[in-house]
Amino acid sequence: LTKSLADYERVRRVALLPEEFSIDSGEMTPTLKIKRRVVDEKYGQLIEELYGGGE
Repeated sequence: LTKSLADYERVRRVALLPEEFSIDSGEMTPTLKIKRRVVDEKYGQLIEELYGGGE
């Protein structure tokens, strides 16, 4: 399957979070949309580790 995908379409790194996003923890709105700014504040270090290398 991955051979048929372009380089930018392939999953390279994955991280599992200790808990699901939720309204109570502030990462989601009441309409279940992700609050990107909150997620970035909470998991910015992890996101940087995953994507910061530029690979």
